[in-house]
Amino acid sequence: TERLPELVAGADLVLSAAGTSSGELLCLGAAAALVRVADNQADTYARMVDGGLVAPLGHVSELRDRPGAASELLGRLLADLGERRRLRRAGWALVDGRGRVRVADHLVARTGDR
Repeated sequence: TERLPELVAGADLVLSAAGTSSGELLCLGAAAALVRVADNQADTYARMVDGGLVAPLGHVSELRDRPGAASELLGRLLADLGERRRLRRAGWALVDGRGRVRVADHLVARTGDR
């Protein structure tokens, strides 16, 4: 869909794989629960979980083995507006979407107005 940012921003909770779109979820202010699907997602998943930015659902194989644990966590999140707000604030504080502007400003300041 071309409306994905709008849908994410309006969702109570977003369930996603821990891939490259994870940063976009934070920038959009999503309360998110992540699943680690592939080995190359381990670092992103760990950093976001350790930083308290997302709810951890574990590796996809764990979901297959214990689907009740994921259901319980998701149910708790859906019932806890305060925790969803905390996740939104934590993600937005880290990824505000203005990084390229800060990099450009820094480069202009270092090189001068040429």
